[in-house]
Amino acid sequence: MYLLLLVSLVSCSVREEVPFETGMGGIRLELLTDLTATRADAEGQLSPEDFKIEIINPQGVIFKRWDTYAEYLAQESTVFAMNAGGPYTLRASYGDSAASGFNAFFFIGEQEFTVQPQQVTDVSVTCRMGNVKVAVEFGDNIRKQYTEYTATVSTLRGSLVFDKDCKEAGYLPCGDISVYVELTGPDGETSGFTNSKEIAGGPGDFITLKIDTGEVPDSEVSLTVSIDPATNDHQVNIELPSDMLPDKAGADISAIPAGDVWATRVYVDMTTDGDPAELYPEVRAYGASEWSRPSFTSSVSGSVNSVTLTGLEPATRYEIRARYKSAVSSVQEFTTETAQQVENAGFEEWSEWEYRATDGFLGLGAEDQTNYAPYLNEASRWWDCNNSETTPGDRTVSNIDYKSFPMVSYVDGYKSDRAAQMMTIAISNTATSVTAPSPTVGFGRIFTGVYGGELGRPFASRPTRMSFWYKYSPYDSDSFKAYVSVKSGDTVIGEGSLTSSSSVSSWTQVYVDINYTVTDLKADTIYVEFVCGSGKDKWQYGMDIIYGGGLSANVHGGSILAVDDIELMYE
Repeated sequence: MYLLLLVSLVSCSVREEVPFETGMGGIRLELLTDLTATRADAEGQLSPEDFKIEIINPQGVIFKRWDTYAEYLAQESTVFAMNAGGPYTLRASYGDSAASGFNAFFFIGEQEFTVQPQQVTDVSVTCRMGNVKVAVEFGDNIRKQYTEYTATVSTLRGSLVFDKDCKEAGYLPCGDISVYVELTGPDGETSGFTNSKEIAGGPGDFITLKIDTGEVPDSEVSLTVSIDPATNDHQVNIELPSDMLPDKAGADISAIPAGDVWATRVYVDMTTDGDPAELYPEVRAYGASEWSRPSFTSSVSGSVNSVTLTGLEPATRYEIRARYKSAVSSVQEFTTETAQQVENAGFEEWSEWEYRATDGFLGLGAEDQTNYAPYLNEASRWWDCNNSETTPGDRTVSNIDYKSFPMVSYVDGYKSDRAAQMMTIAISNTATSVTAPSPTVGFGRIFTGVYGGELGRPFASRPTRMSFWYKYSPYDSDSFKAYVSVKSGDTVIGEGSLTSSSSVSSWTQVYVDINYTVTDLKADTIYVEFVCGSGKDKWQYGMDIIYGGGLSANVHGGSILAVDDIELMYE
């Protein structure tokens, strides 16, 4: 399946009513689709108007985006101007590259192009299927000899389960493919098999797995693979264990410590008096009737197979057992942690109050100012800031006799009305170099907890990453810092940080990995902090700024950091 996306610049000679400025050109987008017969299962389900379109500048920043082509077409004018030069990149996409399912279509295409001043340029990009399509066919012998049979087809990022009645194909993220086949005979005994050779699944591949046994149940099981059309057709014969009878060796599963249960994974030790490498886990949601073989990795030491199960759902109660061929262990239960998030993660909630600042010493007059706090009221205070270091900390104070200016306020957000803004402030917005030769420098800081009180907030989950969107304007190569720590009591069990001095003018997403050095304790507190600067001498006189949702001021200050849309990830 492929899509043809045409982009053409509108000629100035044709559209004289829209003259381009010097060094500019006009651009207009058109999206076409063409679904071939081999991809007919998507026909009728995909529409050109559903595709996302993005234009990326030479620095790799997306500066023009339409969530759907329909959104672009709905504009009052479909013509817009672009700076001449490049190379720019046009990207069109549909779906999620990490998704798996029977309708998890994913298409993507990219093409570089250059805009010529006052000229017409045509750009086209072909969007092809970016994941791998998989189908399973069970042979006649399996259908005759077994009452139930399933094939679980997996890559590292997803899996599909094909039961005996499944006729349709599904889609997986690209990668090496493993196949697990489970057969149940008329006597109720179940045998499981895993292919010994992984199959490479690339973008656009259509892989058909043909699974069958020999004429008798104890013969080998073979797996035949054909690929169409992105790679040459080829066949892979996979020999699976031929012993389908119950084994005399048993299976056992150790008690699962509380610290070994995370939001999307669990660590389990399994033992057997047979070959521990053949042990594997089976899980099911509590109350469900069917067991399934989950995604897992394992490490064998002596008679113990230590298994890590992944891809679990947060805040879910599970049952787990160990299987050794046809033998199974007793059942144990566990409940995964919640995928908890920080509150006010988009910094939409603020309180603000007015006060009057006068200069009693120099007699330069008075001015009205606003102070800010990143919460609506005390009951909703999840975040706090250090504004009281440069402004009156007491809300009941209406007049002060010293210069002041808030370091923390809000500005327009990444896809929202507000985001937190932190600034380096040396003194107020009216003082000069004459009146303030030796100012006290403060770095805007926002954090979970209470300023001057307890830091951190109650938190019972263990995330593995933190992402946020930010913009940063450093002064004199100053740097900002983002920090996150997870604690159990007074013990820091995991933490991560990011420090950068690079200027970022457009909203950009960044990730902070949280590394856990203590894994046998559950979390009870999380602390997150953002600080806009670090150098006491990195500021300037008379700096124009925008703050407080559109206010302007001239201050003695330095670096400015804006942060929005914090998300904790659990992998």
